[in-house]
Amino acid sequence: MNELLDALPCIKRISRKARVTDQMLNVRFLLSKALLLISALSLVLCLFTGWLFYARYLKWVSVFEGGRYFDPETETVITDTNSVYGVFSFAALLISVASWFIGSKIKDRKRGGEKADSV
Repeated sequence: MNELLDALPCIKRISRKARVTDQMLNVRFLLSKALLLISALSLVLCLFTGWLFYARYLKWVSVFEGGRYFDPETETVITDTNSVYGVFSFAALLISVASWFIGSKIKDRKRGGEKADSV
């Protein structure tokens, strides 16, 4: 009987370790999904800034005179400083690709290298 009582703390310790591992699995799962969500949102930002780059810069780059162009149809002045949208678009694309790559590579160590989203 004493042996059984002595074994109980070991059982409690093992179950406590199992709970921590399950919590770690949940954290890995949430981290991978959060990175994939960040990737999707930054891809949307990339598409939007890419469209702005085209509409505000690339469409008018051939007619700039001294860095500016006045569009008589819309009565707006378009400047060559709108090229910064291209930088934003490229940065958002890099963030999207990097977060997608990292989010899809997070694996579950307990399950023999399976992906964390297969929990």
